[in-house]
Amino acid sequence: PTFYPNISKALTREKVDVKELSQLMYLDIDFYPDRKNKTTEIDPTVNYINIADNWHEKLKSDTRIHAMWRSVSGSGLGILIPYTGLTIDNWRTNWYSQRDHFLKNYNLKIDPYTKNINRACFISYDLGVFMNEDCEIQSALPPDKQGVYLGSNSILRIADEKLFYTPQIDSKNPDFQYFEQSFIDI
Repeated sequence: PTFYPNISKALTREKVDVKELSQLMYLDIDFYPDRKNKTTEIDPTVNYINIADNWHEKLKSDTRIHAMWRSVSGSGLGILIPYTGLTIDNWRTNWYSQRDHFLKNYNLKIDPYTKNINRACFISYDLGVFMNEDCEIQSALPPDKQGVYLGSNSILRIADEKLFYTPQIDSKNPDFQYFEQSFIDI
């Protein structure tokens, strides 16, 4: 079964039919290599479930996270960030702000498909689901003309299509994976 964590009122699941947001932003982090990118190979020696478990513990200290759970496969995390003032118009600006936060502070790549306001989420069975009732509620940023957050000390973006993420394993702790960012010329 699935649910739509970003939406509170909609006529259908289609983006054009979304009328009101839940004031929660759903983010997804996958530690298993993205098979859409054919250059990324699955390493049979890497335990992606352990990587997700270690990040699940580490991210509990991030005060903006309201809820966090392991994905259905066990090799990823679902995260909810609470907001006030989140609207359809400022959604993308605030999504980019969260993406930058996780990339800058943890070198973690947020699944770019979660920037879709009508993104569905599988309900997984996770006995270790994390809830923080005292989390920091984020105040929504206003939208800019392109819907892209370029806040202070932000990571420069030309376009998502020009960013290339390479999965990396931490040599000191092989159970931690992060993403190295570089630019490619399109």
